[in-house]
Amino acid sequence: MPAFDHHDPTECFNPEQIEMMLRVIDRAWDVIRHDESAEKETEARSLLSLCVLSEARTGEDNYTRLVNRSIAAFRRQRALLLPERRSA
Repeated sequence: MPAFDHHDPTECFNPEQIEMMLRVIDRAWDVIRHDESAEKETEARSLLSLCVLSEARTGEDNYTRLVNRSIAAFRRQRALLLPERRSA
């Protein structure tokens, strides 16, 4: 996932795009929430939100593709974090 700048990440999105990203987060969460333990829900939703933002920044504006790409990005990021979490 690309590094994020320190400026307001929503400044490049119009209100309709932001509304769609919120719907994408909710829909993607409906899919992946069964993969997560309840104690890590906040952490997982935060990561998912960053994945949605990252995917939206690529210019993807199709709702279904954005949901699917965000879920895939989330799962890639979680897979990268798992070895680190097991050793802690």
